[in-house]
Amino acid sequence: MISKVSTTRSKAPVRHAVRIGVTLCLFVACRRVPVSLAPEQTAPAPVNVALIRVSGKTWPRLVSGSGSLFAFEEVSVGAEVAGAVVAIGPEVADSAEVGALLARISDTNYALQRDQRARALEESLARLGLSRLPTGAIDYEKLPSVESARLEAENAAMRFDRGRQLHARTPPLMSDQEIADLKTAADVAVSKLATARLEVSAAAAAIFTRRSELEVAEEQVRKTIHRAPPVGGPWVVADRMVAVGDYVAPGKVLYRLLDLDPLKLRVRIPERRLEGVSPGLKVTVTVAGRANAVNGRVLRLRPSVDESTRTTEVEIEVPNPGLQLRPGGFALAEIEVGEDKDVPVVPTKSLVVFAGIHKVMIADRDLAGEKLVTVGRRRGDEVEITSGLAVGDWIIAEPTPGLVLGTSLRLTKPAAEGAR
Repeated sequence: MISKVSTTRSKAPVRHAVRIGVTLCLFVACRRVPVSLAPEQTAPAPVNVALIRVSGKTWPRLVSGSGSLFAFEEVSVGAEVAGAVVAIGPEVADSAEVGALLARISDTNYALQRDQRARALEESLARLGLSRLPTGAIDYEKLPSVESARLEAENAAMRFDRGRQLHARTPPLMSDQEIADLKTAADVAVSKLATARLEVSAAAAAIFTRRSELEVAEEQVRKTIHRAPPVGGPWVVADRMVAVGDYVAPGKVLYRLLDLDPLKLRVRIPERRLEGVSPGLKVTVTVAGRANAVNGRVLRLRPSVDESTRTTEVEIEVPNPGLQLRPGGFALAEIEVGEDKDVPVVPTKSLVVFAGIHKVMIADRDLAGEKLVTVGRRRGDEVEITSGLAVGDWIIAEPTPGLVLGTSLRLTKPAAEGAR
């Protein structure tokens, strides 16, 4: 019994190994593929391409910079007198024509003061016997008080002269006392004339004072009405700071207005690139969010260089018809400072751009090759190549999306000698 069990145990490993060997054979057999069933390996068809030469052109030399747009003018309209606001004009973003009403402050108190000053002037005029203020200088001698005193003085002088004649007769027809009285009366009349002239002069000064006070009161009434500036514009309301019923003090800002046509673009240009930049030069302005560029001009350059950034601010005038551009927007400016000749230029459609890297495709022994390039200024559908190509080099005119390095090529147009 013991011998039988021992024999069975010795044969079990052998049978297990045989089973594993058969399984491996079947697996290998299943993995084999007959040669007749493998897919056929065929070479890809060549891609049809056309070659062009890199042309050399006269290209504008540009100095570029970026910055923000600003209103050409910005005006804050403030209250000139204190009072309650009784009327307002346009709202935010509305246009405000030159001289348009913006706000009106109650003029009741100022009108009363004006009327009071007018009555005081009339009173001063009446004291001189005038109904209105003369347009020119006042002839004091023709005023009633002066003229009356003058006539009295002349009459007293004539009586004194006649008295002296009568006193000089023999025997005298007038006593010494009578002559003395006549002389005293003449002297008093002359003194009254001088006093009348002084009083008239003082009254005239008071008239001019009253007139000035009246003009101030009238000006206060006029200052209750606030209008858009009479020059500049067209104005656009940027902010309205008050509402009807607000009480404002002098200096309180009521409206903030913007002149938006044209706009100003302020860019900073490095000191080393300022050569040739001057007022009046043409500028191409590209505004963020707009497809079409705008032609502007250089207005002015700051007279100093910023010591911390080594740049100078350049101010550019940007036309804004229709008020499509807005202050605060970002813009890129390209200032034309001259021209460069024989600049390598290629069509924009010849460039391949991926992840910010620019390259062109070339033909290298019937296979596609590539060259990395650095692009510069663009003009229409052409772009300047600042490095990577030279005038006369051959490139593929319009690379297709599937054209990659090593692709087999077929020229659709005969290439000149040296094209490959």
